[in-house]
Amino acid sequence: PRQATEKGPETSRVDLALRIVHMPSPCLLLLHLGLAKPPDYSVLSRRVAALRSDSTTVRLLVLDSLLPRQRLSLQLGPPYSQMLSDARASGEPIAVIGVNQRTGRLLTRGVEVRIESLSHFMASDGGFASHSTTWSTGFRAIDAALVGGRRCEVLLPEGVRWPPNERTFEARVRWLESEATMSVAACEALTDSLAPLVGEWVALAKETQRERSPGQLDAVLSDLGPLCEMQTADDVAFWIGALINPLPALGAAREIRAFLLEASSPALRVECVRRALEESIGRMREQPPGPIEVEPSTRRTF
Repeated sequence: PRQATEKGPETSRVDLALRIVHMPSPCLLLLHLGLAKPPDYSVLSRRVAALRSDSTTVRLLVLDSLLPRQRLSLQLGPPYSQMLSDARASGEPIAVIGVNQRTGRLLTRGVEVRIESLSHFMASDGGFASHSTTWSTGFRAIDAALVGGRRCEVLLPEGVRWPPNERTFEARVRWLESEATMSVAACEALTDSLAPLVGEWVALAKETQRERSPGQLDAVLSDLGPLCEMQTADDVAFWIGALINPLPALGAAREIRAFLLEASSPALRVECVRRALEESIGRMREQPPGPIEVEPSTRRTF
């Protein structure tokens, strides 16, 4: 008997569904055609391993006392430029440490950083100086934006010289977790108690024209996110520290970032930011409008 060759509506829908299910994804199709490279899972593996470990080897940069969520935008030449480019390609963890402005001592605590952006340019117009970079001309340099993440402490084996002579070097670090010493309700109460001071500080800084560039504080607040979303006392303290000691420097509050990084407890950090807010508010009320400089520039002795 002759078999039917025509398919009914239901059969056609089934065939169409099967074709769609088995249709290769755009990524697979590009790979098949040789138009795309397969993902480098080794970079992801190294990153995951670093996140899971309590300690790991990182590339350290001596730049500034960066706090969690704080953004550092700057121009860099050798050796930073090549190191950042290599680290971004390899997935190698990077951390930044800075200096205690009062003592000039290089800190052993800092933060891991995420490379938000890198763009290359040729410095051929007489050169530039940024942080530890020396004046030079005609070298390959970069515009970099780094964002602070989890905190870390350098593990110093016996016999290792500190501080080192280099401005970028490898070191073993341990990751520092925020101490959950209070309940969610207590953290919310802490935030509520500090929020009026923060609001007064921001309003006063704007009204008395303390910003070094238009919209500086709005950009910082956008980077940090809402204060009410902070979940621990440490988070609250670091958030406020990053606000009143922004990068580039505002100058309206005394420098507390090194203390916050090295303090031994959340209670000490919270008390530090509370006092710094109150002192800064009083100083801005006393001083005439315009930029001010509460403390002198960093004194480096390493």
